[in-house]
Amino acid sequence: MTKSPLLTDVLEPYRETLEGLTMWKRKGISLTCENLLHSTFFLSVDIAEFFNLRHDHLLNRNIAKLQEEGYLPYHMYKIVHMIATGKSAKRQQTIYALNRHQTERIIVDFTGAKARKKKYAILIRLQMIEEEVLRGAYAEARKKAQEFDGIQLLDDLGFTCSAGERLATKKDIARFLNVPESTVSGFLRKHRDQIEPVALSREQIHKLGSRANRMNAYRIDDVLKIAFWMQSEVGVELKRRLLGDASVLVQCENRKEMEWRSVLGKVFAGFDLRYNYPVGRYKVDYVVRDLLLCLELDESHDGYDLAEEEERENYISRHYTLIRFRTDTKLEDLLNAILKAQIKQVIRLYG
Repeated sequence: MTKSPLLTDVLEPYRETLEGLTMWKRKGISLTCENLLHSTFFLSVDIAEFFNLRHDHLLNRNIAKLQEEGYLPYHMYKIVHMIATGKSAKRQQTIYALNRHQTERIIVDFTGAKARKKKYAILIRLQMIEEEVLRGAYAEARKKAQEFDGIQLLDDLGFTCSAGERLATKKDIARFLNVPESTVSGFLRKHRDQIEPVALSREQIHKLGSRANRMNAYRIDDVLKIAFWMQSEVGVELKRRLLGDASVLVQCENRKEMEWRSVLGKVFAGFDLRYNYPVGRYKVDYVVRDLLLCLELDESHDGYDLAEEEERENYISRHYTLIRFRTDTKLEDLLNAILKAQIKQVIRLYG
């Protein structure tokens, strides 16, 4: 299949494995420990061909099922383009560019002796690439990435899911945060555009011992967002553990010389940190998608139209907590602002 020009505008072949499966990476980016997870990809069309599957079956059966079960996010990086189906007929085709974790979760779903051999080939290849990258000078980032796991932190703080693996009820969340269930319900109603419930089946509801006809649960990655942003003692402790020791990763006396992209990559190692990320029709400097957090480095906005900038800020803060800072902002001040922030709040660390 001819690759979409749009795809090759943003991705480039990284390596063809000994097994013949092409890996891709973001165009012009050298792989480091800080960007390994979010800069290497397998294309869904290549995976389907490698495992002798129809691409539409991979999308509609494997990927769709894993999304419903909460093992894959609904918003994955994808390309939609037209392919020829005859002399004049065309149809749309969706191609996913899957990062390392997403690829691992998909191939675990495949069965059979032939699939087993191919799965191990992919996993071994990914591990070899990781070993190559880890030989670089990224000791602090490597230590952070090895130790951090937001979901594991929930477990360490005593969180349990009663609705099955990786699915939690409102009662689970309320018990964990030590707040009334009505408080959790109010928070979820207020932020329903950002936290999507999962409807439980009758069998799942019955296993919970409930007689209700309908009941929702929440994916574990959404529980992390809820715990991070709800005002509770457990939420404060969660924030402190996530970010409390991050400042030791950076030692730089002259903050104006600090490379914020590198610094934030270390602070948020293990999170889904994106750079120059689209929010509606706007672009923002840094977004931590796991935490619904937007960080704006404001020097680039000096001289903008104030009315347009206010409209932009209002739109972004409807979807994310927005913290605006400058190049000379102290890292400690930025981290303290995150620790004290509330969801959908706007904070300026200057003026």
